[in-house]
Amino acid sequence: MNELSLALLGPPVVKRAGAQVTFDTRKAIALLALLAVTGREHTREQVADLLWPDADEAKARGSLRRTLSVAAAAVGPALAITRTTVGLVPAAVDVDVREFETLLTRKDAAALERGVGLYRDDFLAGFTVRDCPDFEDWQASVREELKQLLARGLQRLVAACVAAGELERAIGHARRWLQLDQLHEPAYQAMIRLYEWTGQRSAAMRQYRSLVHVLDRDLAVRPLPETTQLYEDMRAGRLAAPPLPTAAAAVAVAVASATGTADQVAALDWPLVGRAAELSALRSAWRSAGAPGAPGADGARG
Repeated sequence: MNELSLALLGPPVVKRAGAQVTFDTRKAIALLALLAVTGREHTREQVADLLWPDADEAKARGSLRRTLSVAAAAVGPALAITRTTVGLVPAAVDVDVREFETLLTRKDAAALERGVGLYRDDFLAGFTVRDCPDFEDWQASVREELKQLLARGLQRLVAACVAAGELERAIGHARRWLQLDQLHEPAYQAMIRLYEWTGQRSAAMRQYRSLVHVLDRDLAVRPLPETTQLYEDMRAGRLAAPPLPTAAAAVAVAVASATGTADQVAALDWPLVGRAAELSALRSAWRSAGAPGAPGADGARG
């Protein structure tokens, strides 16, 4: 762990050597958030224009100098300041946004679990800087991008839990997925299936009725045909059973549940549901092709 850490998923928290740091100006936090998320240096002129858009050049530069002095005193050498630029030293700072983005690109369930766990709330939740419209636009853009990344991560976690036979666990992730967007039909579809698969038909029916109400109230439209068909199949008892759990997925989800860490489980490919025999044949062929001495093998590792 580095000496400086920035937790920006939720209300911003800045810590140095484990102790929380406070500032007498909110623009110091805005500056650190900008540098941490963009991951690059910015010129002094760029920062001054962003955070003091209505001030004349001399006043904006003076305000920036004071803010940099306050920030540097609080966070130490992790803040790199020159006569023309300002930035953060990447190797000296832990940023939850960057870790979140990295973990949600991983394939294993443990990494996804840890990643979504970092998301305390929306980016810089509750944090505002007055009279800085360009910063507000940037903040809103980052917030929406990270919410979409969380939604995709939760969708993948639901699929991983279903593949592992962890249906109750999948419901928890699907519920959080749905909370991100009350108009997102794929999340409703997942909830309907999961409730039906776990013997909660009344809950599944309520989920569909809730969707109908929300769509009618907010958009004046009906659910998609596939959602309605899913509902009718459930009512008629025609809904397909959940896929049989796969061993690889079960291991990944079990490790995620037990440890919550990504480093204690190898990256696992997503299962081919219903194609276990074909997947086994492909793996066998791959091993044969890569075995030492096999045609096309490259030394000890083909």
